[in-house]
Amino acid sequence: FEEAVVSGSSDIHIELDEIEGMATRIRKSGHLEALEWYLDPDAARVAKTKICAKAKLDDQERLAPQDGRMMVYFGERRVDVRVAITPTVSGFKFVFRLLDSHNADIDIDDLEMPFMVRETMKRIVSQPEGMVLMSGPTGSGKTTTLYALLQYIKDVTRHIITIENPVEYAVKTFTQIDVDGNMTFPMAMKAALRLDPDVIMVGEMRDEESAHIAHKAGTSGHMVLSTIHANSAAESITRLLAFGLRGF
Repeated sequence: FEEAVVSGSSDIHIELDEIEGMATRIRKSGHLEALEWYLDPDAARVAKTKICAKAKLDDQERLAPQDGRMMVYFGERRVDVRVAITPTVSGFKFVFRLLDSHNADIDIDDLEMPFMVRETMKRIVSQPEGMVLMSGPTGSGKTTTLYALLQYIKDVTRHIITIENPVEYAVKTFTQIDVDGNMTFPMAMKAALRLDPDVIMVGEMRDEESAHIAHKAGTSGHMVLSTIHANSAAESITRLLAFGLRGF
């Protein structure tokens, strides 16, 4: 975990084979990399038990997938971890999404991107209305970039709302809505529009209804920031058309 956090990884993948043991990979900049790290089968079972206990998961469940959360600390640095475990034909698959609280305060100027791209993004998000979509592979830094942009434009004159599942970085000056079993993205979007927002950040534009609401908000006096499941900007157009959006 420490190696993954220090190296700026977004995810940890662990394959637990009950005969071969446990192997690990980490996702950096959208790509998986194997670690020279291995546990024998006995040690792997102990590790699984400890992880399940920390994430409040049932260590004896061998048929159904499970989701949980836990926190790890490195000095004063706290990292929230989303845990997903799924039984496989040879054992178990763990995937840990690392939500480093340090990323909530990252400066847009500290992100690695061409100067003109960064300045263009600053200019666009400073507009009173519109929509900014981040696309890219899993773990490429879409949400981190959105938070850096929110940090750039935040001040006492703007009411910023984030809608996420779950809320990845807690920021006291934002109104943050956690989408769970009782709240859907469309419900959260409709509620946010009644809270007199200036800027709305949606964790992911994932269905037709939320896409239409976000589009409407972006053309009626609000700035909307979101991510979309596409590997490139060009593919984002195809996704928006699939959602039934026209005239963007």
